[in-house]
Amino acid sequence: MPKAVKKILDFKRCKKKSTTMTGDYRDSEALKKLYWNEKKSTTEIGRIFGISHTAVLKSLKKFGIRTRSLHEAALISAKKRMKTIKYENLYHMYYEEKLSLAKIAETLGVASNTVLRRMIEYELPRRELSEIARKYPRKPFSRDNIEKHYMLGLRAGDLTVQKLYKTIEVYLTTTHPTMIQLFHEVFRKYGHCGKTPKRRRVSPNYTWELYAPLDETFEFLLKKPSSVPKDKLFYSFLAGYVDADGCWFIRKRKLQGMELRLSIITKDFEILKQIKERLEGQGYHPIFRPHAKGEERYIVCL
Repeated sequence: MPKAVKKILDFKRCKKKSTTMTGDYRDSEALKKLYWNEKKSTTEIGRIFGISHTAVLKSLKKFGIRTRSLHEAALISAKKRMKTIKYENLYHMYYEEKLSLAKIAETLGVASNTVLRRMIEYELPRRELSEIARKYPRKPFSRDNIEKHYMLGLRAGDLTVQKLYKTIEVYLTTTHPTMIQLFHEVFRKYGHCGKTPKRRRVSPNYTWELYAPLDETFEFLLKKPSSVPKDKLFYSFLAGYVDADGCWFIRKRKLQGMELRLSIITKDFEILKQIKERLEGQGYHPIFRPHAKGEERYIVCL
């Protein structure tokens, strides 16, 4: 007998044997417990008893056990995916280890489509083909609300943001070395941070233009804020705004001792007014006034 024919006959024999109705699947209580209590699929039950999922369906019908609707099955499947694939694990494998969807699926023991659905549910953008050739990799935003409002505070201050195709470009011009350090600390974990020197006619004779190309998940920075948060995230926003436009200084008092003061000087009348009102609501006594006669700048001093 040719080997090919023998393999086909052996395959059919094994297939027929695997679908033979033997075992505990003929116990209605055992079937009901596995199917409804433990939320196992007919395929999973078939693997337990060594039979096909079709045989399991026939047994369910025989014992009068109601089968799930498509909606019920989808809900159970979604809950299983939630337990199987956590956001942190998927983020780490896809963006940090640079694994493909197929490799992630193989590692977790699920289908590639399951991994793809979880990425859609978690709002994780797919890597593009151009990213393979990209010199500096990018990571999506962490979705941390405190960090988000700190960045919005920077955006309300000196930060400039624009979108170029699928890249969010952030810029900042400064002469202060500490601002260069701050810019890098905020954005370098999400992508490359660069700086370019430019000449000036006034002292100091140069300035630094800082830039960072970021992922599309930073689109929330495109629109410059026109108001401050009214909840507990106000201080996160204020921290970013102060780092952009604020100034801390220590001065000697007229009579005795020293005092620490904070001043914010900008043209954003509405933002400064809202900051003053929020601080007053927290029990502080800020000063809000025009910075100097004939200027369009205002100051909040605390």
